[in-house]
Amino acid sequence: MRISVKKILYFELICVFAIPFCTSVLGLPRNLLYIMDLINVFLFIFGISRNKLYQQSNNYITITMLSLALCGLIGYMFFGTSFIQYLWGLRNILRFFVFLLNCYYCFDISDIKIIWNCLYKLFFFNIIFGTVQYFVMGISGDLLGGTFGTLMGASGYLVALLALIITYTTSLYVCNKISLVKLLLTYAGILYLSILAELKVMYLILVLVMFFTIMVTRPNIKTIMIVMCAFFALVFGLRLLSVLNPTSFSYVSSLDNLMYYLTNSYTAEGGFSRTDSIPKINELFFKDSILKRIFGYGLGQCDYSNIPILNSLFYQKYGSYNYRYFFYAMTYLEMGATGLVIYAYFYVKTLICTVKYRLDNYREFKIMTVMNIVIIIIMAIYNYTLRSDPGYIWMLACSVPLILKKSYLKENKKCFLNE
Repeated sequence: MRISVKKILYFELICVFAIPFCTSVLGLPRNLLYIMDLINVFLFIFGISRNKLYQQSNNYITITMLSLALCGLIGYMFFGTSFIQYLWGLRNILRFFVFLLNCYYCFDISDIKIIWNCLYKLFFFNIIFGTVQYFVMGISGDLLGGTFGTLMGASGYLVALLALIITYTTSLYVCNKISLVKLLLTYAGILYLSILAELKVMYLILVLVMFFTIMVTRPNIKTIMIVMCAFFALVFGLRLLSVLNPTSFSYVSSLDNLMYYLTNSYTAEGGFSRTDSIPKINELFFKDSILKRIFGYGLGQCDYSNIPILNSLFYQKYGSYNYRYFFYAMTYLEMGATGLVIYAYFYVKTLICTVKYRLDNYREFKIMTVMNIVIIIIMAIYNYTLRSDPGYIWMLACSVPLILKKSYLKENKKCFLNE
């Protein structure tokens, strides 16, 4: 039986969403995650060998990958200690871009519709699993991951899934694809899970989605209804949060408490927070070195791994600062300001790609993707998931505009041939 490359990529997607559950609940080894590396490499080589029609339409991704590799290499050459750790760091960041290209090569709009429909169904399974984990198993916070299991960091997967669902359903409602009742129930379910898993960032995401909807749509009854739904869902969520988790509620109950939450470190030993990482890195590590501020210490030179040879000396000495908790702090340490600029270039370019091509039949996916990219930029500051395994979910969101772009080129080519 012949297996298509599309089916192989679907299998990889299943691995992304299933392996966290298998490792934490069923006790299977985490080495299963490396299956995705093997699939990525195979599909990437296949895509290069077979890709002809669209080979010029993804140049900016190639530029991003090469630029990150070069930037990380320069930092390593000046300040690094291990070339093996550089190669491991290269793997850690490039695997997501390779996955992005594989989605671009293999999927089309019909696949995106299927995938997001499956994600929506997975969302309801997470409500069931999350409820059992909280009320029966007594699990909450970062350990509550719904169908993603109960290991530390499982909530990172859950945040990514909920973010994709909230933008998806909002976009469908704007484009008259779902009812108001379904939208309201989805918002309520998202906030309910956010309370159980203490996902305070979801409140911010809901507010951003509300304001973005106002900005991109003409004032009409749908806009008003989305704002009302988001408002009532937010009030409901905060009310429930005050009962189930008073500590988390205190963080969002006032502006002063919220700023304390954003500026407070995870440790009492002077660890980094979401708002002060770059100044602290300059003060503690880069000091007066302009070269370090530009290129950092090099890819992999500040990283952590369960494999001893890949666990950097820098992390062994300074890991207590918890810089790895924030994507932008880790990027700045290893690739300096240049690395941050390269990532900013990638996301801005993806945003431009989303807005540029006018496909009226897929308007909901355009609206969804613009919101997703804004959320991803927030995630770069909020946590580390853009560089850990949930990064596959975020890159799946980034693949949508590229697939829209491919569809645009196909449709225009057909129109040209029919003239």
